[in-house]
Amino acid sequence: MSVRRAATQPFTFSDGTKLAVGDWACTPVRALMQSERFYPQALEFHGFRFARPEDMHSTPSHAFAFKQPEPSKLVDVNHAWHVWGIGRMACPGRYYATAAMKVIISQIIMNYDMKLINADAIRWFTWRSTMLPRKDTMVMFTPRTHTISTCHGEEAGDVCHGL
Repeated sequence: MSVRRAATQPFTFSDGTKLAVGDWACTPVRALMQSERFYPQALEFHGFRFARPEDMHSTPSHAFAFKQPEPSKLVDVNHAWHVWGIGRMACPGRYYATAAMKVIISQIIMNYDMKLINADAIRWFTWRSTMLPRKDTMVMFTPRTHTISTCHGEEAGDVCHGL
């Protein structure tokens, strides 16, 4: 659940559902994120689900075999993506948080191999309406001994970067 709101006055939703003063209303984020209406093949992993095909020049075309109904970005706030809240109460720091996450994750992906110490262990728990990682989940990070190249061709004028 997300976007928790307490009724400060009696309220009736368009479907007739009523809230009394002090009642709470929440949005079912997990149900939204697993809805085929918003996310085709929602329960399957698609690494390029939110990537724009025109930005992925060297990615095989089969990576985009399914279509996302509406293009989206991690910082979006809309009816199907409540990660940052919704409306005027949406997280104002989501742009900074997203930029920081992308830098950290890209450095981990480029520079380390990762492996769960116990792949069969339970890795999450629920608290209230939130799924959280267990603090005893252990991941082994091994520094890579090789570099990853971002060069996808060796034509004249190409700029290649070793990562």
